Amino acid sequence: MRRPPALRAFFANEICTDFVRQFQQFAGVPNSFFLALWLGANFTDARDAGRVSPNRRALISRLTNGPLHPLLEKLVHRNVGTLFRKFMAATPSAWAREIFAHWTFDEKDRETSTIPEGSTGVLGDLEVPFVVVQNLGYFNFHQYGTYDLFENAGTPADRRWMVLGPPEYDLPVFAWQGEALAFYDHVLRGVDNGYGELPRVRYWVDGADRFATSSAFPPPEGELRRLHLASAGADHVVHRLTDAVPEEGSNSWAAVPLGVPMPGGLDELANQVLSFELPVTEDVELAGAVTARLTFSSNEIDSFVLARLSRVDTHGAAHPLSMGAMRPVARAQDAARSTTIEIAIDPGAREPLTPHEPVVLRFSLTPGPVLLRAGETLRLDLASRTDLVRKDPGEGYPQFDLPVPPYLARDTVHFGGESWIEVTSVPGPGT
Repeated sequence: MRRPPALRAFFANEICTDFVRQFQQFAGVPNSFFLALWLGANFTDARDAGRVSPNRRALISRLTNGPLHPLLEKLVHRNVGTLFRKFMAATPSAWAREIFAHWTFDEKDRETSTIPEGSTGVLGDLEVPFVVVQNLGYFNFHQYGTYDLFENAGTPADRRWMVLGPPEYDLPVFAWQGEALAFYDHVLRGVDNGYGELPRVRYWVDGADRFATSSAFPPPEGELRRLHLASAGADHVVHRLTDAVPEEGSNSWAAVPLGVPMPGGLDELANQVLSFELPVTEDVELAGAVTARLTFSSNEIDSFVLARLSRVDTHGAAHPLSMGAMRPVARAQDAARSTTIEIAIDPGAREPLTPHEPVVLRFSLTPGPVLLRAGETLRLDLASRTDLVRKDPGEGYPQFDLPVPPYLARDTVHFGGESWIEVTSVPGPGT
């Protein structure tokens, strides 16, 4: 946005445009698990003192990104959980610990935050060509900057591209090196390699194992579809997603803070996940924004709400599509920072719940384009604890725990046309 004379173009992968809501905090709570991992992996005294010569760095890059890459990738994925626990147990340098303390304990709103806000709000000053790539498996960091950039940049529409790739966990960024070279050859050297004729948007479609294309995202030809939440009886059974407005009612789940010991067999009396399903009777393709609107109550003054959409195939295997979350006490929307994909929230505006009194929670789930085939099921899970609904980074999903919920509580969602999710159906199949 500062327009340095040397900047001709850029190729960005998995970005933040707002470091407050996309990195430091998520859904109104400190992103402490990821921050501890990040600091422990990168900013220890030993690492600060370490130096790698350019030749050695080039050799390491050649080895890790050459023929050995598939083997190294498998080894990393197999051991990523152990690696992460090791990083989180490391002691960061004193200056990094101080930053963590400020970000986690002291800086609860934008007015007190010392982390730079980022480029959101001034993206219109950007004019150079760019490509931005997003991993659809991301959840609670680097999750919405791509859409903010693509929607709000001042770059001409025919000089910007967006790629939404399949869930994968690959370090260093490897899969898009050839794409980046083709882009730079085209925009910097004028090579007629066809890059200029590529669609503006390519997005991976779960269930079809292919990319679809569009001139924008959400696809302009998409139609909004509202799926209401409806009860099927007792809390622990699988409930219904329906196009029709259901009868009034409610169902509940138990909110249990991470690490709190629970007696065996308690889930038979206090389910921690509330599930809803929509049987698919004919093929349908979804792509675009995913929005939840829940009428919610708790018997505490705050809780945490996670929503996950999944495709359940005909063999019963669940394939995660998208996730979103909200801290009910921080439910105020930030319209100035919202996009067509994300309802931004204001983490500094807090209004405690009145126990048992319903409030409206409206929040975004990360996009999850999918082809649902007849015989499959669209599943929505609601819970209050991240480890119950997230996937492991080693499985291709860079998703991390959050320090939630704050209290042992009973959380309730109310029906009768008061709670739904909205998805966008698009003509298919894509190309």
